[in-house]
Amino acid sequence: PSNSKDDDECCSSEQDPSLMHRRNDEPVLIHLIPDAKLDPIDRSFVRLSAFATINTVKRLLAYLLFADITKYNEFDIFCNYELMGRDFSMAFIRKTRWRNKSEPVVLMYKERLDF
Repeated sequence: PSNSKDDDECCSSEQDPSLMHRRNDEPVLIHLIPDAKLDPIDRSFVRLSAFATINTVKRLLAYLLFADITKYNEFDIFCNYELMGRDFSMAFIRKTRWRNKSEPVVLMYKERLDF
């Protein structure tokens, strides 16, 4: 192994920086649909990393609807009428809830319900 300076750098001149920070996962296309009480977002189809979680989706919705990412806890996300856990990844949802259908994963967002 060489210990040259180029080996220690994140992106040497021979490497394409646009490829160095990309995950090697397949992106997941989701369709975000609002409950009747919430407004729809302008672009309801979103492409996310398979590693993105429900919390990521909630933060995106908070930013798009309220321009305030701190309000992400005001949403619940459902797939096939089942509440999704905040740490569920898009890959997990696609495989276990969406059953590998070819169309985009449909996620419904609703106001959070406290039990």
